[in-house]
Amino acid sequence: MLRYNSNLKDKARELRKLQDLFRSQGKMFVLRLFREMLQKAEDGARNKIRRWRDGTYRSVSFIDTVGHTEALTRVSLKLRFPRSPALHRRLRAPLFSHS
Repeated sequence: MLRYNSNLKDKARELRKLQDLFRSQGKMFVLRLFREMLQKAEDGARNKIRRWRDGTYRSVSFIDTVGHTEALTRVSLKLRFPRSPALHRRLRAPLFSHS
């Protein structure tokens, strides 16, 4: 719904649309919709990770604001990915409970 690169006017319009959705469809509908969006994103991420080959994956990114002060912060990620039955079980397990 809310786009990352948008101005305040766009965000206000998107907020109104979300409020209209709450009013017209109800809180439970919107919560189920968000839950379904999160579930689809989780399923997609898990499917993509399952296709990765063994090895070490590295990524570097920069974020420009952390907390109350503006600063350029470097974030590094190093992931070692050996295939194992235990890992496959964890990839099939839900990230959070759907109760």
